[in-house]
Amino acid sequence: MFRKTVLIVSLFFSQVTFGCEITIRYERYGVENQAGEPARWHGLDVDFAKALLANTDCSYRFVELPWARALGGLKAGLIDLMLSVSKTAEREKYFYFIGPQRQETIVLAMNRENAFTINSLEDLLSLPAPVAVHRGAYYGETFEKLLQSNPEHFITVVDNKTKLDLLAHKKISGFLEEKGNLIYQKTFNPSFSHIYIDDFVINSTDVYYAFSKRSLNQAQLEQFERIFRSSEYQTKQHKILAKYGLE
Repeated sequence: MFRKTVLIVSLFFSQVTFGCEITIRYERYGVENQAGEPARWHGLDVDFAKALLANTDCSYRFVELPWARALGGLKAGLIDLMLSVSKTAEREKYFYFIGPQRQETIVLAMNRENAFTINSLEDLLSLPAPVAVHRGAYYGETFEKLLQSNPEHFITVVDNKTKLDLLAHKKISGFLEEKGNLIYQKTFNPSFSHIYIDDFVINSTDVYYAFSKRSLNQAQLEQFERIFRSSEYQTKQHKILAKYGLE
């Protein structure tokens, strides 16, 4: 009877630790927004997700969700993982953070034929049309103060396609985006052929893997943390950063 009990307990903890499926938020741009096979999911965050999860017994799948909705889903435990998430005191109430995953640099993307010179955050207030920001995104404390004091100079969007459409129709002067994403999209996505990337840095900070506290158990968290600290993962991390020109 004792051996049977030990076996049942052992099997239970094995399933808790390794028998899992991780649901990962992702959002594609432009032509990439068309539904495709899982093998076609690609990009910076896809590579980072695979680097962390490849050596676990967890299966994983990507789901397309706008950023703000995904944050709500992560908080509720409806999805398990988001990537490239800034750490804030409020978010730490609901998410486990592993990282830093990488350094994020936010810049202004504009239409190449209608680009402006930006030398300070205050220059955003003098542009002829609003600047688009992603709902639920965090661009640093200094920018947040500017946004709260001058809301009429900004427009909130829920997805990437909307930003591109607004820019194409000259409804906005530009939109804020991670520089690495812009470089990658300009290289591989025809929808970005007209995009100009301004050199001025809006915000630069560490970003992390963010796991839901509602759906992830402690054993899984410890497993992912061990993998993140491993030399094998660090090698993968450097290769990914080099691939996207972020080293």
